[in-house]
Order: sequence, then structure tokens, then C-alpha cells
Amino acid sequence: MLLNAPGPSALKGKRDRAILALLISCALRRAELVGLEVDEIQQREGPWVIPDLVGKGNRLRTVTIPAAVKVRIDTWIAAAKIDKGKIFRPVNKATGWRANVTPAAMLATVRHDGAERRTSCK
Repeated sequence: MLLNAPGPSALKGKRDRAILALLISCALRRAELVGLEVDEIQQREGPWVIPDLVGKGNRLRTVTIPAAVKVRIDTWIAAAKIDKGKIFRPVNKATGWRANVTPAAMLATVRHDGAERRTSCK
């Protein structure tokens, strides 16, 4: 399954698992995902949500986050020691964090993990 393609042991794998879970399970667009900040994920009357997410055509929507997806987000945030600001950041072993992850980098993550998964099934 694509959601489990990235390995959960490395920092990059934890991030990629959270990214894929949000893209697939919550139907977020890449541009919505790169702008997502820690304080935008809130618990409302039980479920975790991203309230008032500005999407395509400046439409507002509230996105419910399934419990399994929230676990992946929390795993990434804890491992990366993120407490504020953007949730998804590039992982660079040599220099640490870079400024921001881009929509193009999100696409590369999906393509890479999808290709990795296809080749491992042979």
C-alpha cells in the first residue's frame, strides 16, 4: 500500500508517511499541505480537524483528520521536534532544516514513494 511505502524508522520516512496520509486520506492538495501549520490542526467536539482551510478558488472547508492520520502527524512532529510554524519541512542531513517544502517537492515525494513501492512488489 502506498501509505506504508516510506520506511517508518528514518526521519524522512516519518515525514513522508504523514504527507501521504494527509494527501490520500484527507484529500488535501499539495499547495494546502505545504502551507499547513501546527496550530491549524485543532480538536473540535471529538475529532481532529483542519478548520477553515482555504482551498482551490478560495473556498473554505473543514477537513476531518482520521485518528490513524493524526498519529502519523504526531509521530513526525515529535521526531522532528516541531512545536510551531509549518508542519512539513525539508529534511537535509547535512544542514538541518531548510526554509520551506514546496508543492513540487510534495509531488516528488509521491512519485518517489509510489515508484519505490511498485519496484518492491516485483
